[in-house]
Amino acid sequence: MSTLDLQHAIGDTLLQVVLQQQAQAKKFREQREEQAAMSSAVIGSSISSKVYAKAA
Repeated sequence: MSTLDLQHAIGDTLLQVVLQQQAQAKKFREQREEQAAMSSAVIGSSISSKVYAKAA
């Protein structure tokens, strides 16, 4: 294996690692946004039920 082949192999490996990390970061952000949306929905329904209880 020549030096050039080795450099290309290392570059390809590093690129794969970076792409995997970007995919994991994207997945984590999407999960965090989904959890935040669910949390907001739960808080919103909790608030509206309290308002309804006071109104009754």
